[in-house]
Amino acid sequence: DGSILATGSPEGCIRLTDPRADSKICKLRGHSANVRALVLNRAGTQCASASSDGTVRLWDMGQQRCVSSYAVHDSAVWALAVDPGFTTATSGGRDGCIYRTDFSSRATTLLCSGLGPVRRLAYSVDCGLLWAASEGAGLTAW
Repeated sequence: DGSILATGSPEGCIRLTDPRADSKICKLRGHSANVRALVLNRAGTQCASASSDGTVRLWDMGQQRCVSSYAVHDSAVWALAVDPGFTTATSGGRDGCIYRTDFSSRATTLLCSGLGPVRRLAYSVDCGLLWAASEGAGLTAW
């Protein structure tokens, strides 16, 4: 609803701000390196983050804490997309791999590798596709 603005930082924290009041809410700490990607769910109750430390984290915004951490990549995670139901995260990074992680079962599946560094990921809800932009393969859809 636009009541929370989340920004990642090079020091590994996520800053939460209320843009309507121009006031800081808090800092979420947990990553050990640059936070490169963030996704908030529609209700603003959960946030997924990806970092140069190779992890994806799931945050509870009400409790203002990390509820799960997933060590997915061997190097920096640069891109993150979360399905509309906020049940799975798809992450891509400097290693050229794209992984899908189920938040509840913690199962991680390698979707593809060898693309070159993955810069962006996005779900197309209308057609059910995942789009990936990478340095080596350009734009790819699944």
